[in-house]
Amino acid sequence: MNKITGLATAVALLFAGSSATAATYVANRAVGTGSVNLSITTDDTLGVLAAVNILDYTIIVDNGAPATISKSQGGQVQFSNNGLTATATDLRFNFNANIGSNYVYFLNSAGTGYFAWQGTPVIDNFGPGEIVFTFANASPLSRQAYSGNQIVASVANNGGPGPVPEPATWAMMILGFGAAGSLLRRRRVVAA
Repeated sequence: MNKITGLATAVALLFAGSSATAATYVANRAVGTGSVNLSITTDDTLGVLAAVNILDYTIIVDNGAPATISKSQGGQVQFSNNGLTATATDLRFNFNANIGSNYVYFLNSAGTGYFAWQGTPVIDNFGPGEIVFTFANASPLSRQAYSGNQIVASVANNGGPGPVPEPATWAMMILGFGAAGSLLRRRRVVAA
C-alpha cells in the first residue's frame, strides 16, 4: 500500500506545477482614417468569450493623436451578447446586426479614446463596424463598416513554438520524475 501511495504522490507532484495557459491575439488594423494596434490576452477559452475571459489588453488607437487603452492603466472593457469568439488561431467578431445588441467596447480610463466592434448601432448610429475615437483636437470618430463573422486579430506566435514552462513547473516536474524514479529503483532492489 505504501508504494501505491508514493506513486500517487509522485504523479500528483508531477501535475501540480502545471500553470494555466493564455492566448494572446494581436492586430494592426486601419480603421477608416485612423488605426488601431491591439494585443488582447485571453484565458485560452475557445468559442464565445465574455469579459471575464479577457485577462489583459493593450490597444493603441490613433485618429489624429494616439491614445492607449490598457487594463493595467485602468481601462474598461464592456461586452454585450456573444459576438466575440476565439479559435486556436484567430479572434473573430460577428458584425451581423440581427443578433441583438452586439458589441465589445474598450474605453480608456483617462477618457482620451475608445475602440469598439459593434454589430448594432450602440456606440454610434452608423451600423455594424469597427470604431476608433480619440478626443485629441476633437477628432471625429473613424470607422470601418463590416458585416458577417470577421477575423479581427490572430494569435501572436502563430506557427511558432508553444509557451515556455515557468520555473515552478520545471521544478515540480523534476521532483515528480525523481520521486517516480526513486519508487521504481526501490522496487527493483526489493525484488532482487
